[in-house]
Amino acid sequence: MKTADPAWRSGASVACDKIGRAIVAGRFPELERLPKEADLASEFAISRNTLREAMKALAAKSLVEIAPRRGTVVLPRSRWNILDRDVAEWAAEIFINDPEFLDELLVLRRLLEPAAAEAAAIHATAEEIADIQTAYQAMAQSVKTDDLDLWVDVDIEFHKAVFRASHNRFIRSVADAVIHALKTSFRVASNQPTSYAQNLQNHKLLADAIENKDSAGAKRIAVTLIERTADVQKKVFQ
Repeated sequence: MKTADPAWRSGASVACDKIGRAIVAGRFPELERLPKEADLASEFAISRNTLREAMKALAAKSLVEIAPRRGTVVLPRSRWNILDRDVAEWAAEIFINDPEFLDELLVLRRLLEPAAAEAAAIHATAEEIADIQTAYQAMAQSVKTDDLDLWVDVDIEFHKAVFRASHNRFIRSVADAVIHALKTSFRVASNQPTSYAQNLQNHKLLADAIENKDSAGAKRIAVTLIERTADVQKKVFQ
């Protein structure tokens, strides 16, 4: 029996991606109606049914609002679901230059990550501790390169390992939603190579505190790690 190709995407998904990117890029202005259905379907070479499915997906991401008699209206950026994986990806180049977005993300990180680190120090299994230490080693190795994308990827994997080790379903659910937005924040920090390397030690201290079951220490170090990122962001946008 043949398995589905994981790279396969429906026509509606492809259309959603194309139109979503166009909205984020500003081609369709905020608070204005999108072109008529027939015109959009023709432009993107899709059927009207496929377009309607794409619009439902974009509405779920809060990029558009489908209103009877008004047509489909592009929502303002303040309404976008920035925790949606696609939206975070499409708008990454906008958010990376938006200090307000990054400051709001720091507020969430201050609530989420210290709690996750504290819980991980209490509940992490031996295997999860090994995963965290392995993720740290990958970070340490990445510093020897100038691969910015690698730095971001291994940093994300470290934090995902800590979130998993928290054994808290609420923390993990929120983390799964915010992880794509975190990539934007990490990219800002990684654009400052010395700052990335300097914060590496805090990741090691956090991994060790979790391994040593030092919940108070893990919570404190997580705060220090975030504030280092906050300092970097301030310097970037001065």
